[in-house]
Amino acid sequence: MATIDEQIAQAEARVARLKQKQKKADTRKKIIIGGTLMKELSESDLNVWLDKRLTRKEDRELFGLEPISKNEEIEQQQDYRNTSNPF
Repeated sequence: MATIDEQIAQAEARVARLKQKQKKADTRKKIIIGGTLMKELSESDLNVWLDKRLTRKEDRELFGLEPISKNEEIEQQQDYRNTSNPF
């Protein structure tokens, strides 16, 4: 019979495996959603959609979007939060 410490270690290992499995599923969902959006939207529509939502400098650079000011970033975040349908 396993000691309490061994049982705790086994339970922690199970939790870690479940978290890893969930992270893989979340990543897969994001890839599928992204691929679907890229397929359904024209490049210009996708750029407009991303321009309204991306606020981090690094994210905007990745998609060739102009950087935005801190005030614009705050406004975009507030607008996005106030929108019930992000599409």
